[in-house]
Order: sequence, then structure tokens, then C-alpha cells
Amino acid sequence: MRRPLPVLAALVVVAGAGLFTLRLHARHAAQASGCDEGIGVAATNALFAQLKTIAPAEGCALSAVDTEHDRIRVRYTHGETTLTDLVLTGKTCASAGATAGKAFAYRVPADLKATCPATVDAFTALLATEDFGGTIAIPRPGP
Repeated sequence: MRRPLPVLAALVVVAGAGLFTLRLHARHAAQASGCDEGIGVAATNALFAQLKTIAPAEGCALSAVDTEHDRIRVRYTHGETTLTDLVLTGKTCASAGATAGKAFAYRVPADLKATCPATVDAFTALLATEDFGGTIAIPRPGP
């Protein structure tokens, strides 16, 4: 059962030797992209905790996880270069061509796949088996 989307504040999470940001934003459903399947705090926190453990020896580092409405943007860096965000949505909100995991669908940008293939493989394996608590309902405004 999906719960209504709560109003959330921005968070900054410091973990280990690196600084990671985890920002959660909830806005009125009318501002969302039109999907009524959102990503809640519990799912975002669970995903973030797992992503922090992915550390292949290819020099890629998790730098941010941003949640906004019906999507999560996962940002990696390689050295001083910030790579294009990997974007997750609930499976019912995914566009054609997205890769479907257990609860979420996602698109891997070409620069991330080329620069961080082991990271992408670990991410893909994680999303195939975990649902992180699933999605939540975004309430629609009345007429």
C-alpha cells in the first residue's frame, strides 16, 4: 500500500571519508511530471545506504542522491569530472527504453556507462533484487 507523499526538508549526509549529499524535495503534485508514483524518504534512504557501499576500483565516486517528486537522480564523479546523472523512477512512470529493476526503472547515461562500467554493473544488480520499500502515492489536487 502506498502512502501519501510527506513534505520533506533538504538533508546533507556525511559518511566515511567523503561528503555525500542526499536532498529530498516534495512539492505540490501539480509540479510533478504527471506520474502519481513517488519515491519516499524510506526508499531514498535505503537506496542511498546501499549506493554508498558500491566502490569498484575504477575511480568513480558517489557524490549526490537527489529525490524530486517521482524520480531520484544519482550523481557520480570520476576524478574532477561530474558525470551525467543516472535517473530512477517508479516502474509505472518510466519512459520507453528504461531498464526495469524490481521496483524502479532507470536510464544509465552513456558517459557513466563508459567511465564507470563496474559501478553501473553493481547498480544494475542491486536494482534487480531490491525494492527499497517501493514507491508511494503522490496525491493529486482536487478539481
